[in-house]
Amino acid sequence: MTLSKAERLADADLALRLMIEELGERAFFRRVLSPTDRPPYEGILPTTWQDLEDRFLIERFMSAGRIRRYELTGSGWLRGLELTGALDATKEKAGTVMGAIKKQVEGRRDRAVVYSNSIAEGAGLTVDFVHNLLDSDFIPIVFKQKGVKFDRCTGGVYQIVIPVNFGLELP
Repeated sequence: MTLSKAERLADADLALRLMIEELGERAFFRRVLSPTDRPPYEGILPTTWQDLEDRFLIERFMSAGRIRRYELTGSGWLRGLELTGALDATKEKAGTVMGAIKKQVEGRRDRAVVYSNSIAEGAGLTVDFVHNLLDSDFIPIVFKQKGVKFDRCTGGVYQIVIPVNFGLELP
């Protein structure tokens, strides 16, 4: 039996909500989930995972034993926040992060380069939350403001390039 588009979208939304709940506060790009055959994912249709991948909401990884594993993308994290009702709380936390970032370029005439751990410390939030916020392009997508360039570096330290026009409304 073929499911309707509405049923398929509802299943995809359920899968994303479950992934966000399992992820918690951890960075989405560090957490690879293997949800396909275990609770609470056992009822999710196999086609749903492909649909989510086709919509760039998850990325698929194959591991030993050909176990399917998935990682949320920035877009998947944002959509999951909407589905779980966490978007408004995330906006509040994002404002704190933006304040910590703006302090780094205050009075400058050129960009600033800082590390994610110093931004997290300045905002009083976890580094993983800062990574999710910046790696998902939360600021330009949700607030419609100029964001930062987020470069992944080795050793768990991530470099953030902050332009002088950070936080300005996008044209």
